[in-house]
Amino acid sequence: MRNELGNGYLSSRAFTVTDISDLLGFSEVARFPSSFQRWNGAAPQAYRTALAGKPEQWRPARGVGFRATEFGQG
Repeated sequence: MRNELGNGYLSSRAFTVTDISDLLGFSEVARFPSSFQRWNGAAPQAYRTALAGKPEQWRPARGVGFRATEFGQG
């Protein structure tokens, strides 16, 4: 689940790696990039670079992975 959400957050380009680490519940910011690399064989920035110029195709379902307060709810 964290892998899919991480991929999506990176492809949306709306969040920093620090934001994504926090959203996914990693206790340390450095854990997300190392986990992402292990899961996908590429660093988060390399993944974003590979997606550059492609339209955003992934968006999480409403409320999935996001905090309600980020959308003015709650």
